[in-house]
Amino acid sequence: MITSTLNDLTIEYNPINLPGVLSSDFGSQTTYYSTGGSKIMTVNEYDDPSTGYPSELTRLYFMGMELEYEGVGNFSSTFTPKAYNFGDGRMLFDGNDIRKQYHLHDHLGNVVVVFEDKNNDGFIEETDNPNTNEVPHSYINPN
Repeated sequence: MITSTLNDLTIEYNPINLPGVLSSDFGSQTTYYSTGGSKIMTVNEYDDPSTGYPSELTRLYFMGMELEYEGVGNFSSTFTPKAYNFGDGRMLFDGNDIRKQYHLHDHLGNVVVVFEDKNNDGFIEETDNPNTNEVPHSYINPN
């Protein structure tokens, strides 16, 4: 797909057939890759509706670490750590807080379950609390 008339999205692919630039009326996202196809950096450019200034959100990917830089108008910040990915999940950095998320993978290596200890009591429990984002599933054997 190169263009989508449904949401006015245009996609430009790079020489190794990965999406390089996604453009719409709301802004654009440019993704840079290594020659092996690993994502190195994404740059999102858009007009911030709260300030009316052009804004930029850049995310660097380096050895499992994700660093983020945000600039609004002429004001900019420095790169701050946002996440560190490891084999069984990732750590999310939010100010002085560190949240650990763990992943369960299927036989192909795709992440199928993400879980974390949201109340920091040291336990991860399965609940049927409607205030969580837990999605109940029922599996029926057709045989």
